Amino acid sequence: MVIRDVVTRWNYTHAMIRRASLLYKAVDEWVFEHEELHEFMLTASEWKMLKELANVLEVESPKFVTVESEFDEVVDIHAGYPSNIAC
Repeated sequence: MVIRDVVTRWNYTHAMIRRASLLYKAVDEWVFEHEELHEFMLTASEWKMLKELANVLEVESPKFVTVESEFDEVVDIHAGYPSNIAC
């Protein structure tokens, strides 16, 4: 099943691209069978670019959001250490 993008959630974009990459043959066949969608058919280089984009977005995992939300606290704690102590 294809995953739809959700504007407010970047990880849905990653999931959508990843799933489309897995199903690219079926997606290409479906688009080919619907003449009104031919303008949206992706080339081999566009599919490759999507796979590369999925790899980039994968770095930004759900754990990143957790880390990002705690980052200010880590900075505050680090600022409280004497300058001669390495963290």
